[in-house]
Amino acid sequence: DRLKRVAGLSITSANQGLNVCKQLFGSPDTMADANPYGVLGVFETVSVFTKAGEEMQLRTLVDTGLASTTITSQLAKKLGFGEAITALAQLNIPSTVTAERAQAVEETFRTNITNLHADWVDVVAVRSSGQYIIRPKLILTLTIGGQRRSTEVAVALDDKLSYPMIIGRRDLAGFYIDPTRGMM
Repeated sequence: DRLKRVAGLSITSANQGLNVCKQLFGSPDTMADANPYGVLGVFETVSVFTKAGEEMQLRTLVDTGLASTTITSQLAKKLGFGEAITALAQLNIPSTVTAERAQAVEETFRTNITNLHADWVDVVAVRSSGQYIIRPKLILTLTIGGQRRSTEVAVALDDKLSYPMIIGRRDLAGFYIDPTRGMM
């Protein structure tokens, strides 16, 4: 059964092969060493901190297909970033751009957005349904799986997210994801 799980897996280095073997055949002690933070489910309650330092509990979606954690602009406002959201109107950010224009638009807005308001730290072009959406990024402090961290989060200006916050891969390092845990 274990070998069927990795049939067809392309191993590109000795270290990668060793890690796969440890995961497949390692003892529970070895598994614990490889997993420093614990197990997360598809849905997790995280603590998010406002700009004023107040803690807010939030039910989130864990999505390994998403590179970075993303929040809605409505949540950003609740967390104290309303002034930064309002300032974005000056930039006239397009709702979507083509793949050919994505990098150029991203670079243009990167300089403009960081000069616009101190809360904005970067901008990213996110691929969605064959087009790219430009999303500004800010720093947010959150606690997930008992681990507190400050991280760059993208803000979905159109608020078209299934949850107010979706945790992406960059904030999932060190965790195992159990898709059956925490199902509604």
